[in-house]
Amino acid sequence: MQTHRLDAVDLRILTALQVKGRATNVEIAEFANLTPPPTLRRIKTLEDHGIIRGYHAVLDARKLGYEVLAFIQIQLGSHTREHLRAFETLMRDSANVRECYALSGQRDFSSNVCSTTCRTRSSLSPTSCCARTMF
Repeated sequence: MQTHRLDAVDLRILTALQVKGRATNVEIAEFANLTPPPTLRRIKTLEDHGIIRGYHAVLDARKLGYEVLAFIQIQLGSHTREHLRAFETLMRDSANVRECYALSGQRDFSSNVCSTTCRTRSSLSPTSCCARTMF
């Protein structure tokens, strides 16, 4: 895929979408000082080049009953392919895991999890795949 150079208009469009992801094409065009047709073409180009990868809803965790937000540092006890796959599956399949990042240094991963209680949080410890959590 070819690299797309962003100009000031592209940046205004991206800013408008970040501020209000559900803005109409007309609203974005006004913010970017364009008419709607070229705005729509630019948005499509930004999507085609992977600069805009998707549109998401931001949920309020507390209103969904998640009172605890924890950042967990994880050090795997083993780095075999089998354990890494098991860990990846655990992170991907857990409804409580919001994000998980690989790290360099002493810890292998940092995970952002939400939970209804502190007790639930402790059940997220991925001991089934030889990991130690650092709370």
